[in-house]
Amino acid sequence: MNLRFILKNKKGISLIEVLLYVALLGMVLPMVSTMLMHGFDSYKSNYRFIEQENMISNVTHLIRKDIESAKTIIFNPDGKEITLKFSGKSDKTWKFDSTDSTIKVGSTIVARNIDVSKSSFDKQIDSLSYTETHTGAKVFDKGYILLTIKPVETNKKIKNRNFTKPIITEFSVRYKEIQ
Repeated sequence: MNLRFILKNKKGISLIEVLLYVALLGMVLPMVSTMLMHGFDSYKSNYRFIEQENMISNVTHLIRKDIESAKTIIFNPDGKEITLKFSGKSDKTWKFDSTDSTIKVGSTIVARNIDVSKSSFDKQIDSLSYTETHTGAKVFDKGYILLTIKPVETNKKIKNRNFTKPIITEFSVRYKEIQ
């Protein structure tokens, strides 16, 4: 139809045509909005998952760097805290803080949304393979630190976009003093 015909036609549109358009919109709009909402939910949950992966990767990188340069590693018996002593630098304490579900270095928050009850620092050392220093400290030839981090499940709707198991990383503590 061209515009002139519509302008010359003074009748307008009938009630049946209006009802037909409304019925078509009523069928199409819910499908379109459902697809859009599912797309937004999918985007948000994928974003959270990738954000958690990056956070864990950054934390493991920072801890690895600190452990490599540390001279002595002191474990807290509860497994939620380690103190790293350096020669010529100040000590650093890494801890899982249950009050705000974070990992902290000193008072600086390094990672958020951590399930602290399922996260820990553990030591695995060969107790027979060590040398004693002149001060009587034991420096181990073999061993490692197990870092277990379990992020909080942030994706409530889509379960397969959560970390369902803790992420376990090993750090070598060869030639380090362990207390």
